[in-house]
Amino acid sequence: MDGKAELARGAGYRSEESQRTFTLVAGVLGALFFILQFVVPIGAMFLVMPRMFAGMEFTRFELEGASSWRGAVYLVEVTERVESAGRKAAKTRLVRLGPTGVEPVVDLAGWKPHLLADGPRLWLVSSDRMATFDGAQLDPLDVGVPRGDLSAPFLYAGRPAAVESRPDGASLLTWSEGRWTLVRPVVEPEACCTQFVAVGESVAAFRQEGNTLYTRDLDAAQESWTVVASQPSQWRAFLRNGRPAVVVAGEEGLHLLAPEEQRWRATPLGPSGDRRMLSGLTALELEPGGPITLLTSGWPGSIRRQSWNGTALDDGQRFGRGSAFPDEIMTMMWLPHLLTPLLSLVLALILSWLMRVHRVGVHVHEGREVPHASLTRRALSQLVDAALLGAPAVWAFTRFFVAADPEEMFGPGGGPLRFFGLMAGAVAWGFLLLAAFSVGEGWWGVTPGKWLTGIRVVGTDLRPCGLGRALVRNVLKLVDGFFNFLIGILMVAYTRDWQRLGDLAARTVVVRTAAGGWRALTGTGGPTS
Repeated sequence: MDGKAELARGAGYRSEESQRTFTLVAGVLGALFFILQFVVPIGAMFLVMPRMFAGMEFTRFELEGASSWRGAVYLVEVTERVESAGRKAAKTRLVRLGPTGVEPVVDLAGWKPHLLADGPRLWLVSSDRMATFDGAQLDPLDVGVPRGDLSAPFLYAGRPAAVESRPDGASLLTWSEGRWTLVRPVVEPEACCTQFVAVGESVAAFRQEGNTLYTRDLDAAQESWTVVASQPSQWRAFLRNGRPAVVVAGEEGLHLLAPEEQRWRATPLGPSGDRRMLSGLTALELEPGGPITLLTSGWPGSIRRQSWNGTALDDGQRFGRGSAFPDEIMTMMWLPHLLTPLLSLVLALILSWLMRVHRVGVHVHEGREVPHASLTRRALSQLVDAALLGAPAVWAFTRFFVAADPEEMFGPGGGPLRFFGLMAGAVAWGFLLLAAFSVGEGWWGVTPGKWLTGIRVVGTDLRPCGLGRALVRNVLKLVDGFFNFLIGILMVAYTRDWQRLGDLAARTVVVRTAAGGWRALTGTGGPTS
């Protein structure tokens, strides 16, 4: 054997040619699989996600157009179905919030009207269409020429009314004798951004400019705007005991504001901070002078109905789902990322075969030879141990994220505390299992995965490595585990004794167990501390 061949043999290769071939092929494979760790998930998402989204349905509720009628809350439910080429087809229906859930009332065939109740009828109003609902059927009305932008409708002198915005100004309209009738022009050019409440023939306008909510009488053109509240995140004007009132959500929670002499008096409705992340808010009276019914939405897929009886806000009832997204959406987003661990497993299988061909597969100490554990066995062992180690974290993640229920995760009632508590429990489980694995490897050389695959961790002297070295070995798995254990796989492939970084630091090797078990492997009566 010449000098170069002897050097190759000493480095763990069968020959100089094997060393050259293996080094080149393993290096190319390592670079290729490193790139694939990034390319495959992104490519899979671009290829799969559009097809997965096709056919999905996203549901939300139109809180701004809600109304109370016959002692119940009515509103419009919008369901958008994603079609091919990214197009969306919307389905709408009139629904009622019943004691057990959302009750469908009538199909609206894509129409998204505002609702207004006047006693015997429920009006459905938009700029180009109108209809009435008597509890049994929907009766369309001929509106004639489509109107400009209409505000949310309100009752004016007992008749449906709205403020119309056009480029040449704004007008107060009422529905009379089967058509929209002009009452008078008004100085309110942006009806779409303003809410109106009428008491008889007096109309109060509410609008937010910057961080301040203002109001004034719509008929008093020269009257200045009066400040109602500062820094509201959501607000809704409505009639309370026959007078204008506003429910405001801000950093300090929900408040009811009502006029009192020359100012607006604020009454707290709930604990501070209950509704800091609202996307929608509506306030209604189911019965004149009765409790206030609040509809709030933190996420588009659900609403919460609560009642305020003058002293306390109840816990309410939740309708719909915690998210507008389907349950499968989070699963679909994470599935492509599961391909990267599979890539590492494929690389381990390929390199394991190449190592059988080109590498010397035994560890020698004081004349005794023990076969190295193959990369295939080590990878399968790692999968088993990782499943045990990460099971609680996966469960917690699935419980909160895959369910796609943001209200459960971050809503009121301790959602964040529950989530982070479970995650803390998962981390504690991880540390506990890390210690247990270190004890098992230090004293007996095994973990559940290693026991199942028939491999052992021992010191380079083929004796038990002890708890301290096993702990070092496991802690450094954080480094070996970079890029789904790509670092550890390549280190095992290139080092003489098939050692990853943790093995080098702890002076350990991973070997295949002989049929005679521990006594045959070590030549001792058992592990020593």
